[in-house]
Amino acid sequence: MLVCYNYFQDLKTPVNEAFLARFHKRFGADYPNITELAMSTYQGFRLWADGVKKAGSIDRMKVIPALETGISINAPSGKVSIDPPTHHCVLDVHIAEVRDKNFKVFVDFVQQKPADTAAVCNLIKHPNDNQQYVIKA
Repeated sequence: MLVCYNYFQDLKTPVNEAFLARFHKRFGADYPNITELAMSTYQGFRLWADGVKKAGSIDRMKVIPALETGISINAPSGKVSIDPPTHHCVLDVHIAEVRDKNFKVFVDFVQQKPADTAAVCNLIKHPNDNQQYVIKA
C-alpha cells in the first residue's frame, strides 16, 4: 500500500532525527508512531508562535498579517511556511510504502503549494471571506 503525507517518522533528515531523539527522551523509546496529524499540530503551533513573536501580540488581527509575511519553520517534515493568500501551508510531501509495519519513503515533492485552494481563495483580496470551498472533480 502507498500513502502520501507531509510527515513520516521514518524521514531521514537531521532535523527529524534530532526531533525524534528529544521526543523519545521525553516520552520514552517505546512511544507509538508519531502521526501526520500530530506533526501538523506541532507545526501549526510553531508557526503561530513565530507569528505571535513577529506581531508582538497574541491578538489574532495582529498575528494574521505577521503570518502573511512568509514566516517559515524548519520542521521535522521539511520547510513549512504559510501561503499568504490562502493561509494554507506550503510544505514537502512524501510518498511511502507500508512495509513490515513501517513506512519506507521513496519519493519527495518539495515545497508543494496549496494550488487547489489558491484557485478559489484569496484572503488578501477578500479578507472577510469565510466560505469553505469544495473543489469538485
